[in-house]
Amino acid sequence: MKSGIKYLTLLAIAMVWHTHTFATDTTQVAAQFTSGKLNLHGKLVLPAAAEKVPVVVFLVGPGGNASHRTNYKEWGEENLEALLLPEGIAVFYFDKRGVGASEGSWYKADFNDRAADAKAAIDYLKQHSAIDSSRIGVVGHSQGGWIAQLVTSRYPNDVAFGVSLAGPTFGVKTQLLNSFMGDLMCKQYDPIEAQQTAERKTKNTLMFTSMFPIKENWKQLKRIKNFEPAADIRNIQTPFLFLFAENDKMLNSEWGEQYLQEIFPEGIPAHIQQQTIREANHNFRRLPFCYDESLEDIPYSAEYQRTFKQWVVNALQEKVQMAEE
Repeated sequence: MKSGIKYLTLLAIAMVWHTHTFATDTTQVAAQFTSGKLNLHGKLVLPAAAEKVPVVVFLVGPGGNASHRTNYKEWGEENLEALLLPEGIAVFYFDKRGVGASEGSWYKADFNDRAADAKAAIDYLKQHSAIDSSRIGVVGHSQGGWIAQLVTSRYPNDVAFGVSLAGPTFGVKTQLLNSFMGDLMCKQYDPIEAQQTAERKTKNTLMFTSMFPIKENWKQLKRIKNFEPAADIRNIQTPFLFLFAENDKMLNSEWGEQYLQEIFPEGIPAHIQQQTIREANHNFRRLPFCYDESLEDIPYSAEYQRTFKQWVVNALQEKVQMAEE
């Protein structure tokens, strides 16, 4: 037992360790890179054949607790690593500003800042000896879906593809309204009453947090409240996937699809695809629209995992084929 502890300690000091979680060896490497004047920290998880492999940069959701080390740890292991590493695709995580060892303050950063940090992560990976710099994709969940949209739109020469997982296709104010409506409908409000009440609550919340930004999440809401993604979505030129969840009370899947269609009134371009995963909640677990929190350990949707994995694999294969032509 002592020798095993000593061995693990040495590996931690070296900042490189190996696992056998997914029926194949993987290597995890601690990472540090700069974005502007800030040092950001993360980790790169490499598959066994780690020589010029493609990589997915993961972008977490909102708040100061969102991290691959905490609330996204299991999510990333099951919905990214377990799906992509066996396919020879690396996964890169990094903490937002002010989270973990990363410098700065997450609540002082707007979405442009988050997009710039993601671009800095991409630049770091482009110089990594194990990474194929032409096959770097971004995947964002929840608020991170917005960031994936921005990064894919603004850096087409650096991003091979993008995926928005339960990420809105509308602005922050509408998302806040959507979230309030979902909560109210689970409190037995009828749809019309829920919308009217949610509209008042949204207006009051935006006004109060702008006047009294006391809490950290209120401070960030004041910064991001006017964000609208339509222009960036319209500008996406590389393969992009929007995955919605049928039972997502934070992002109504019908709203997500409708706004996407309004952004492209003449038809959604072929390189942009959308799909709604049946019987899945915001985290893509197989849960109903309203559920008890004790059910949070319900398995993730197999339909989601299959769809996401196959789309990413296909996008990378198409990238290789285009390069060979």
